[in-house]
Amino acid sequence: MSTIVRIEGLTVAFGGTPVVRDVDMEVPAGGITVLLGRSGSGKTTLLRAVNRLNECFPGCTTSGRVRLALKDGHLDAYAPDTNVEELRRRVGMVFQTPNVLPMSVEKNLLLPLRLVCGIAGLEAHERMRSALNEAGLWDEVENRLNAGAQTLSGGQQQRLCLARAIALEPDVLLLDEPTASVDYQSALRLEELLLRLKERYTLLVVSHSLRQAQRIAERIVVMRAGQISRVLEKGELAKAGSLEEVLDDCF
Repeated sequence: MSTIVRIEGLTVAFGGTPVVRDVDMEVPAGGITVLLGRSGSGKTTLLRAVNRLNECFPGCTTSGRVRLALKDGHLDAYAPDTNVEELRRRVGMVFQTPNVLPMSVEKNLLLPLRLVCGIAGLEAHERMRSALNEAGLWDEVENRLNAGAQTLSGGQQQRLCLARAIALEPDVLLLDEPTASVDYQSALRLEELLLRLKERYTLLVVSHSLRQAQRIAERIVVMRAGQISRVLEKGELAKAGSLEEVLDDCF
């Protein structure tokens, strides 16, 4: 199995305090890899390091390497000449709380396409429709494209954020607890969507739930105190007990 993300000696600190410490990790191309662990274990910081979103926070310092084997060549995320905007297009991010833009459903996709990719007109509208279809949202919003995105339900807003990332044609999707802010039925629908999307994209997902990870993941990377303490492959996932038992077995 080929590797799409290779992390080597990664340390991320805020105000001089390490949150992720000397992590080595490989993410296989395709499928779903889940980062699992307690709050404060460094999962989200590790996730954001892949496309350098930690740099948006003051006092952040990062050392180590993140190398990406993309469809059209290799990219060193932290190389001095790396175009960070292009990196974040190729490695899209969906956050725990839906962060829709305060504008229409349509403009939530068309604006990033114009600003990031320079795409407008018919091509942009075709990409918008395709992305909304992939996110399982087109049938629900095709008659509401001019409505404010904030009028959508929480689950719909999260799928809109996913569609916005998909429209930019990424290679990798980073998802930070994408079901945490939605109701149970919406969470199950999002899980089903992720299982479909893994056929086209590599998904790296943060979760607190071992049960969710068992439902969707090919691989679980368990984090504790800023380091990787255990990796469970698909054949081992069904045998895992509770999250507490998994964490207790790490040391």
